[in-house]
Amino acid sequence: MARTMNGNDTGPCRSGEKAKLIYIHPIWYSFIKYCETLEYGEIDKLKIQDGLPVAAERTLKKTKFG
Repeated sequence: MARTMNGNDTGPCRSGEKAKLIYIHPIWYSFIKYCETLEYGEIDKLKIQDGLPVAAERTLKKTKFG
């Protein structure tokens, strides 16, 4: 079983091997979570300083019907 950073079991990987844990900076994690809430849309002009996202000048959430 692979373990997440908080120690929870995630189950085996697709290849049957154990997952490798990587460190993600909390700011990148926040950006990824924001992208998940956006679901479908666009982010323009992402500003990065010292390797970390600091601002997105324009974000657009789109909705698909049908």
